[in-house]
Amino acid sequence: MKRETNQIWTQEKATEFCNNFIKKSQTYKACNEVPSVPSGFFIKSCVLDIMLTNSTIWAAGGREALRTTCMKEISQNSTLRKVRADGKPSVAENVKRIACINECSGHGICINGTCECDQGFGAKDCSMELNKPPVVYGVNIEEGGLCD
Repeated sequence: MKRETNQIWTQEKATEFCNNFIKKSQTYKACNEVPSVPSGFFIKSCVLDIMLTNSTIWAAGGREALRTTCMKEISQNSTLRKVRADGKPSVAENVKRIACINECSGHGICINGTCECDQGFGAKDCSMELNKPPVVYGVNIEEGGLCD
């Protein structure tokens, strides 16, 4: 997600953005059935981040916090792991199946909780462009210019 610099965010615009960004995500759809996961809290937090930074750069962090909270709840609440009376998979299985880390960064699809990356992308969340050199923030001159 790129940082915008020339847009002035209003509370209304930020709320609309966060509602769309979070509620249209696979994570929200999966975790909406999990009790004790306050999705409204994460939307409000997203809005607050936008208002404080005048940027959407932290929005993915809020969505990921929702996923993490959801996964924690399903690991602790055994009733969510039970197969439903109608024979459908448990809430936990449904969440694990479609809620991938960072929504595969928009460069892959989530299959059983694991990102399958598009051609040219890699990493656990498909966030790395494989044909692009990594950014090096510092080189250890004392060690001959090698980086770790």
